[in-house]
Amino acid sequence: MSLSVGFIVRIVTRSKPATVRAMSSLWEKQTSSLNLGKGHPKLSLLDVETISAAVQDIAKDGSKAPWTMQYGSGRGPQAMLDAATMWMSEWGRSRDLSSDRILVTTGASAALNMICAIFTKPGDVVVVEKPSYFLAYGIFNEHNLKIVEVDTDEDGMDLDKFEELLQDGLKPSLVYTVPICSNPKGTSMSAERGARLVHMSRQYGFKIASDEVYFFLQFEDLKMEKSLAEEDDPTNPTVLAMHSMSKTLGPGVRVGWIDAHPTLIDKLTTFGPVVSGGCQSHFMASVVAQILLEGRKPLLDKFRTSYQAGAVALTTALDKYLPNVLRGASFRYFKPRGGYFVWVELPQEIDTNELVKLADEKHGVFFFKGSAFCVDGKSFSSYLRLCFAFLEPHEIDQGVKRLANAIEDYSSRIVS
Repeated sequence: MSLSVGFIVRIVTRSKPATVRAMSSLWEKQTSSLNLGKGHPKLSLLDVETISAAVQDIAKDGSKAPWTMQYGSGRGPQAMLDAATMWMSEWGRSRDLSSDRILVTTGASAALNMICAIFTKPGDVVVVEKPSYFLAYGIFNEHNLKIVEVDTDEDGMDLDKFEELLQDGLKPSLVYTVPICSNPKGTSMSAERGARLVHMSRQYGFKIASDEVYFFLQFEDLKMEKSLAEEDDPTNPTVLAMHSMSKTLGPGVRVGWIDAHPTLIDKLTTFGPVVSGGCQSHFMASVVAQILLEGRKPLLDKFRTSYQAGAVALTTALDKYLPNVLRGASFRYFKPRGGYFVWVELPQEIDTNELVKLADEKHGVFFFKGSAFCVDGKSFSSYLRLCFAFLEPHEIDQGVKRLANAIEDYSSRIVS
């Protein structure tokens, strides 16, 4: 297989989990710094009372309540299948949508693990965007898959380069993409590229694991991008769209779903843990269904309004503080279309692998370094990912001010 088009192919070996564990431990990082790295919802949005009320409502129905505690159907409780269908329909997902396309999961990561188990085998190739969600690498490692990275721009994966590699003989089983408000860039794949990618999947015979956890967090004043499932062909389906309530209800809830053609859903129900135990989150899926069917839009609006205010605070602060310390040197970021993140490119002489240590230890601010979002851990050394979902706007402003001070400090050290 020729690699003349300049792609990087790397096998994630058993030495790689140490790197993955080191990065995943950052979720639990205890720091007094303002944490602009953590991609979590802010605590003030996590509505325990809504969960409690839904549980109480279920408990009032003495004939049905015990069944929510029983083993459930492998696809999930019918109420959750219906709720997911209604939820997606209200936000633009329409073509061929029905509850028989839904399988309940414990979130997008579990969904990706299930997809890899059913639709790949050890030694197969998975194609990912570069940069991409770094914790997906650990899942691919567990299935002994080879990772091929394809560069991206503001409109998503560079499909011309990808097709060159396919024509050179690459035969992936799976493409993993975050097409809407991507992690880490915050940008969305254009409709034209989305349609082309799905067409290519049929032409070259691979499945698409479309990580759409930010689908419902697109900002209302911008064009809403559609799910890749809208482009699928029911006569030759290839798209498995993964959704999660982690971003719009709380990650501890552990409820999500896969939206795919019924023939693909049927294959997923052969996943060993589903055959053995049924739906992986039967009780909580029943609780989430109760919430969604009773009061969907106000719940979503609360999160989107908060995150959009955070995005404005973050981009405003970047424009306010960074030019002063970079002294004419350029920096760049993509304005987020929704989701959680902003991807910032600093001047090449600033190594964010070193900057993050200085920022955390001396200046009281933490972020995720860009090199975490590629397979080799070496690319994007002048990039960083910032999250606007976890902190309040005034904390975001203060955090970026501290980041600017850290950049100034770092720049003075490399000059001297």
